[in-house]
Amino acid sequence: MKNIIFMIMMMVLSINVLSAEEVSELWLIQGSQQFNIADQDSLVLEKLPFKINFTVDDYNAEQDRWYAARITASLNPDIFNIQPGDHTEQTQFFFPGAGLAAAGIYSSLYLNEHACHYLFYDLENPDISRAELIRVDGKTLQLGWTVDNIQGEIKQDIENFDSQFVYLIYYYDQDLDNIIDQGEFKRFTIQFVD
Repeated sequence: MKNIIFMIMMMVLSINVLSAEEVSELWLIQGSQQFNIADQDSLVLEKLPFKINFTVDDYNAEQDRWYAARITASLNPDIFNIQPGDHTEQTQFFFPGAGLAAAGIYSSLYLNEHACHYLFYDLENPDISRAELIRVDGKTLQLGWTVDNIQGEIKQDIENFDSQFVYLIYYYDQDLDNIIDQGEFKRFTIQFVD
């Protein structure tokens, strides 16, 4: 009996690990270069537009499936102070209601320590979606978000952006429990070079 319980526990843990790996499918693409963000803490990019591709489950507000990627960006590395186990309400940027209320798909990376980009695709209502649909695999969606300008106090094309570093956190609440679990978030730095 103990062996059966142990085997069931191992199977559940294996499923959770595989699910966490799926969340780590996070890519940044600039021109012909692709960077697996899950494997890197910092990236060096040219001052050119880029795209972030990620995998989420199907968003559907009517069925309370609020699956969305959240991204916050700042010039201040102190945003990296979140830890696994933190509740989203303990953060200054991922709490309920902190999502930037853009209508439809947009291409501005907002630098805001008190808000986040809330990126999703609704198969039933694509007009409200905030990311580009790349591929559908059952209820799993691969989405893309193109960034061609950065908006802090002023809006700047990336080519004219006057800061060298941007600090970002990607968060995908896979189990919708508002707890920032290990495997659900990634901190990374972008260094822009001329």
